[in-house]
Amino acid sequence: MTRIVQFLTRKGAPHVRMIVLLSIVANLMILAPSFHMLQVYDRVLASRSVPTLVAITAIALFAIAVYGIAEAMRMRVARRLANSYAVETSPKLFGSLETLDSGADAGKVLRDFQTASGWLASKAFVNLFDLPFMPLFAVILFLVHPLVCLVAMIGLVIMVAIGWLNVVLTRETAKAGRSADLDANAFAMSAITRGPEIRAFGMLPDLSMQWGLKSARSIVAAEKASHLSGNLSALSRSVRQGIQIVTLGWGAFLVIHGDMSGGMIFMASMISGKLLQPIEQAIAGWEATTKALQSFADLDEVTKSHKRLEERPPLPEPSGQIELRDLSISLDRGRMLLSDVNLRVKPGECVLLEGGSGSGKSLLMECIAGGREPSSGLVLMDGAPRGRWPMRQWGRAVGFAPEEPGIVKGTVAMNISRFSPEMDLQEVYRVAQALGLHAAILSLPQGYQTQLSEGTKLLSTSQKRLLALARAFYGNPRLLVLDQPASGLDARCEGALANLVSDAKRDKAAIILVTRSLLLANLVDRCIRITDNRVEDISITVPGGQGGPRRMRPRQPNAPAPTQARIEATPAAPAAGAKARGATPQTAPVGQPASNAATASGASQPGSISNGAMQ
Repeated sequence: MTRIVQFLTRKGAPHVRMIVLLSIVANLMILAPSFHMLQVYDRVLASRSVPTLVAITAIALFAIAVYGIAEAMRMRVARRLANSYAVETSPKLFGSLETLDSGADAGKVLRDFQTASGWLASKAFVNLFDLPFMPLFAVILFLVHPLVCLVAMIGLVIMVAIGWLNVVLTRETAKAGRSADLDANAFAMSAITRGPEIRAFGMLPDLSMQWGLKSARSIVAAEKASHLSGNLSALSRSVRQGIQIVTLGWGAFLVIHGDMSGGMIFMASMISGKLLQPIEQAIAGWEATTKALQSFADLDEVTKSHKRLEERPPLPEPSGQIELRDLSISLDRGRMLLSDVNLRVKPGECVLLEGGSGSGKSLLMECIAGGREPSSGLVLMDGAPRGRWPMRQWGRAVGFAPEEPGIVKGTVAMNISRFSPEMDLQEVYRVAQALGLHAAILSLPQGYQTQLSEGTKLLSTSQKRLLALARAFYGNPRLLVLDQPASGLDARCEGALANLVSDAKRDKAAIILVTRSLLLANLVDRCIRITDNRVEDISITVPGGQGGPRRMRPRQPNAPAPTQARIEATPAAPAAGAKARGATPQTAPVGQPASNAATASGASQPGSISNGAMQ
């Protein structure tokens, strides 16, 4: 709640002041019908003056017109206030993406954002500005007659008590309904994203039943809260109408006894209604208000650790030397996954990262690329911590291909160029052609301008991976972080990928790999393994011909590489009995002499990269 208060008192202060000013005008002008009735009964009927009747009627109509304009302007300014809040908050939400663990979390944040900004533009918010004018109406009633004011104040106390009951009785129910609704939506989101698996396993009826049960709990809780709130809102309206009737009757009693004029009867009834109306409106809009307040609180929690999307002074263009210094990664519940990781990768060096399942390879790769903040320690490029680098400059220097490739809603060209406003189409074409993706893109309905989104059926799984790899290689980054880049690729695409990695090495890019590919493994200079939450250097095992595997000492990154034969685009036919998935081109892999090509291709020796990387 602190952030919305800060916004309303700082960035949104001009709009709030304008709403207050317009509320003053509106609440003063709404008194016109009451005074018009008073003058008609006490002056016009007594004097039978038509000019007076015309004059006061014209004045009342003018006041009502001003009231209508003020009300319309209040709503317009409230909409601008909501837009200003959206502009102010959106960058913070995007800066907090790293705290979101799933699409369901992101969906909840977006719903909270829409609820909060929508409430700022609603009548429920604007009507709150009428509450401070209740004392004005009470003073007018007191001037009419103290006993009339007393009746109205009794009604006000009853209305406030109803409002308090509304808050107390609906608080827990509304909270339970909100929690059940979020649970149902998160369940549906997770199921929708796994459509093929659900259909293949025949899980749809069971999942539908589970979602129905979760939705039913949400509906029951919401209905209970709405039922209580609706009953109390109806009660408040009845009380307000009853107080107006009592005020009218009490005023007639006072007129009979000569304590006030006949015109004041109707004026007192109308003013008492205006006195109680803000409380009635607050009760009617309380459900929307509580949802909005909870949304503001949840957004505060999400954005409290956001990083401002600001541009820092640019640093010299990096060479690509990457260093991890005392880096540690812990999970949400505090369990340490990696601790005190120290690593240095030089420009032109290719490092293989291996480890068992769940050892933290992917998390470490995300930290190196800058996609995740470590629990402690530093990630440095050319000696400068990541926090010192301008966001865009760091992004241009890094090519990251995660284990699970993703697509952001936009065109093919936008996805490859990382949505850069200075898109280089020739570079987009270059990386797509190098990976063998160009022809597939041209076959799409609008080619490179085809709109894509997460879950699109226009591209196969392997083509989505190639698209993610094209994005990683776009712009010749100085650091390549590739997590299982060859997974799901055929021999032709795997060879094209190996050629790109080889070219990046020659261009002095630092490369960190997690891979099972023999072609990529032959480009490795050294290997590191995650063991017991720590990272250690190990030697490399590669296929060594008919005599079995052989050990290699880590090759220095600047030493001459073995024969760098290019991978042919057309794969050879697999050997008899070999699995199609394991088939590789029958040419010399990059970084290995041609004499060992047949063995490295997997025709006779499966090979392993120090056991962990190939298993």
